[in-house]
Amino acid sequence: MKKIIFACDGKNFPKGAFKFIKELNETEPILLTGAFLHAINFDEFIPGVFAVYAGRALQYMEEERKEHRITMELFAELCQRNQIEYRLHEESANWNINDLVKETRFADMMVMSEELFCTELNMSEPNSFMQQAIHKSECPVVLIPEKYQPFKKIVIAYDGKRESMFAMKQFCQLFPQLTSQETKIIYNKENNTDEIPEMIYVEEYAARHFSNLNFEKLHIKGKDIEPWTKQNNDILLVSGSYGRSTFSSSLNRSFVQDVIHEHRIPLFIAHN
Repeated sequence: MKKIIFACDGKNFPKGAFKFIKELNETEPILLTGAFLHAINFDEFIPGVFAVYAGRALQYMEEERKEHRITMELFAELCQRNQIEYRLHEESANWNINDLVKETRFADMMVMSEELFCTELNMSEPNSFMQQAIHKSECPVVLIPEKYQPFKKIVIAYDGKRESMFAMKQFCQLFPQLTSQETKIIYNKENNTDEIPEMIYVEEYAARHFSNLNFEKLHIKGKDIEPWTKQNNDILLVSGSYGRSTFSSSLNRSFVQDVIHEHRIPLFIAHN
């Protein structure tokens, strides 16, 4: 049995992420902990508006708390209906990344929405709050699009460095039941002459864990991301990104960021 964190800002319930959780529970019973974060930092919000707009500010705060309670009740109802063992954790009244970090320290995996997580605080995608959550997480993170459909293939982003190999190993440990699916290890490089680094070593490892394995060199950049995600909309992408303070992608600095922005495919992200 795995313990999984269902991270939600309390205002936007991620239906796609819950659909993914439901599928996992059908293959293996899990313990699902709902970590519900408030969608606004009241300590910063109140001083700036209270004196002038006291009534409106208090009304907004009450509405936010009400929506928070409704979301938590929906989570509990869906878990009960789908026979998922669950816990409810309402985090502190203000956005605090340390709340989420503590949750991930005691979990096997965290699941979040690609497009809904903390959008009330920051509309850019992936927003700074999502970047914080992924970067500081102490367990692998799975990002799920709202229009989630079951994936049929696994694609592993590989660059020969430890981050990408760590992600591959974490995926094998967490999802051994998926290693029989069609799997492709991709190496992206703009220079067409570059060989896949440490090819002998990665093949020796990966072939022991994935029964239907292929390798592919790609030359994707910028404008090529959208057609690539459209063409590969039935995959789960495994990446060792976000291991540093900036986007340290297994493919390149912007690849995973652009994939998240497209909202078409789920991503498994792990770093050590």
